[in-house]
Amino acid sequence: MEVFSPVQRSAALNRGIFFSKDCLSPLLPDSHKFHKKAPMPNSQDHSRNLFLEYYEDYVDAKDKKQPLKTWLKAVHCREQLQKIGDPSNEAQTCQDLFAGFVTKEQAAKIYRDLYEDSRSYPGS
Repeated sequence: MEVFSPVQRSAALNRGIFFSKDCLSPLLPDSHKFHKKAPMPNSQDHSRNLFLEYYEDYVDAKDKKQPLKTWLKAVHCREQLQKIGDPSNEAQTCQDLFAGFVTKEQAAKIYRDLYEDSRSYPGS
């Protein structure tokens, strides 16, 4: 059975995918429960979802040692952080996003890594 990371679970929940009680495998919601139109997400929710998707891609690229993709996804992540919160305070926005999943120190490291990787275009 596949185990999902906190970031993957959060991204999935934001896309309307629900998890079983043990949070190990995704469950698709019953279609009959969603016969009403769902409200349109606001732009901040959309940016939050994009951030989580980009961050998942960023971690994957970093693990696979793909410098160009790592740089690109780090730039995308920072762009979404600026849309979610105050553009001059990306680090705090990042900490707020990861607050339920990691410690404050780990969230600060996540932001530092994103910042450094976004400023280091491969080959320059």
